Amino acid sequence: MAYDRSYTYLTWGGGLGAGSQEIWQNGVKLAAPTAGDTPAFPTLTQMQALIAAMQAKWVSTSNQTMNWCTLKWVKASKISKDGVLLGQPMLVPTIPASGQAGPQTTISHPFQISYVMTLWSGQTYGKANYGRCYLPAPAFASGSDGQIQGSTQSHIDWFGSWLKGIESSAATWVGGTAPLFIHIMHNGKDQIEGTSRRVTVVRGGSVLDTQRRRRNKLREAYVGAATYP
Repeated sequence: MAYDRSYTYLTWGGGLGAGSQEIWQNGVKLAAPTAGDTPAFPTLTQMQALIAAMQAKWVSTSNQTMNWCTLKWVKASKISKDGVLLGQPMLVPTIPASGQAGPQTTISHPFQISYVMTLWSGQTYGKANYGRCYLPAPAFASGSDGQIQGSTQSHIDWFGSWLKGIESSAATWVGGTAPLFIHIMHNGKDQIEGTSRRVTVVRGGSVLDTQRRRRNKLREAYVGAATYP
């Protein structure tokens, strides 16, 4: 299996809860518009500027993320058409290393609750049309109908500007083709190369979602029923 082009995989994440006992991560694939082009890669200075910009955007009140969710790092990895890591990834922590807390203080949910942002190519036929980012610790209330109460527009707009900021940074990277754009990438089968499509739409829904891996490290205490048998 192979992709139709190599790419730079940009991920970011941090901790959940007191002492960051659980972790979270999101990421996007950044690739050149033309298949076969080698993607640019950031310098250390560019990555430091990117994490600083992310921290500034993270504390925006439009970000509906709870304050017990922290942004702690950003990482860039160069990936070949075969999906193999090329060289060492570049990992840059926030300053301070303890992380940047989200801006919201009310409406907590369990760690596995998330708000899904859909990345869409704008097309419906074929492969590589849809991608997802599970945003952690959403401070949205749900009603008895299962729908989010209130508008999600500002949070959706915030995440759209978050992705735009990543692309703006990637336009300045070096050592290959730039600018790079966020792509949805599907790897092919056998000897057939996959399909890649540039993201043209970012949208969010009206229902909260779950991401099970956010509770894999939590210690659970069980209590037996005193009334049975």
